[in-house]
Formats: sequence, C-alpha cells, structure tokens
Amino acid sequence: MALADLLQTLEREATTRADARLAAARAEVERLAAAHAAELAAHREQALAGRQQALRADGERSIVAAGRSAEMTRLVARHEFLARAHDCARGNLARHADTAEGRMAVVALVARALTYLGDAPVHARATPQLVATVRTACAAWATVEVAGASQVGTGARFAAADGSIEVDATLEGVLERLWPELAMDIVRRAESL
Repeated sequence: MALADLLQTLEREATTRADARLAAARAEVERLAAAHAAELAAHREQALAGRQQALRADGERSIVAAGRSAEMTRLVARHEFLARAHDCARGNLARHADTAEGRMAVVALVARALTYLGDAPVHARATPQLVATVRTACAAWATVEVAGASQVGTGARFAAADGSIEVDATLEGVLERLWPELAMDIVRRAESL
C-alpha cells in the first residue's frame, strides 16, 4: 500500500501544481487581456481626440475660407458697383455740358487752366459743341488758339506751343482727379444704408 499511497500523494501534488499553474495562467491571461483592453481604449481615445482635432481644424479652415470668399464677393460687388457708378457719371458729363451750368463749369475749368499756362502761346482743343464757349472763356488771352476736336472729352485740353506743359480742362479730367474721394464717399453712403 505504501506504493499506492505514494502514487496517490504524487497524483494529488501533481493535480494541485497543475491547478495552481492553470490558475496562474488564467490570471495572467486576464491581466494581459485587461492591459490590452486598457491600451486599446487609450489608443482609441487618442485616435478619436486626433480626429476631433483634425475635424475642428478643418472646420476652422472652412470658416476662414468662407469668410475670405464672402469678403472677396463683397469686394468684387463693391468694385462692380463703383465701376457702374463711374460709367454712369462719365456718361452724364456730355449731357451736362449742354446745360448752362455745365458750360459755366467748363468756363471755370478753362480760366483755371489758363493760369497754369501764363502768357506763352497756347493751343487748345475743345469739344466741338463747346468751341464757342471755350473761345469766349479764352478771349482775354490773345495767345490762345482754339480748335474743335471730338476726342478731347467734355471741355478743352491746353498745350503750350513749345510742348512744355499740358493742362486738362475737361469734366472727365475733373471726374478722374476726384474719383478716389468720390468712390470712398459712395462706398460709405452705400454701406450706411
């Protein structure tokens, strides 16, 4: 019996050791699974945070791009509006020259232009329908020779006979000189509506 008792004892010890090893292996598997689950959750959270940050950055870029696009649209619309206003003003100048007020404006421009030219001989080119008005305005200056020219604009252009100076006395010239200030005023008024 001693051999049978010994075998039984060895069997019990082997079973106990096997059960202990199995329990240790199960505990290790559970520990590894928990660690892996924690690592996976951390990785998933990090990936999610990165994706949220990327989406937020994309959204911010989209908002900035939309703002730039809206600003560009606004600037293009403003430019087109000012171009139409400029064309309209320019188109009204010739009609304005046919009025008494328009002819008075041309006379004032001619008088001012002649102050720049002094007593030197001067050649003037005037809008055909304003040649008489320009000649009358130049009557006090004997050195001014006035001729009609259709490409002048509304008013006259003066040039010293020696070519040293040219003076624009047209309503178009006044419009172009005043346009930057007028454009700002138009924009201010339009934006305040």
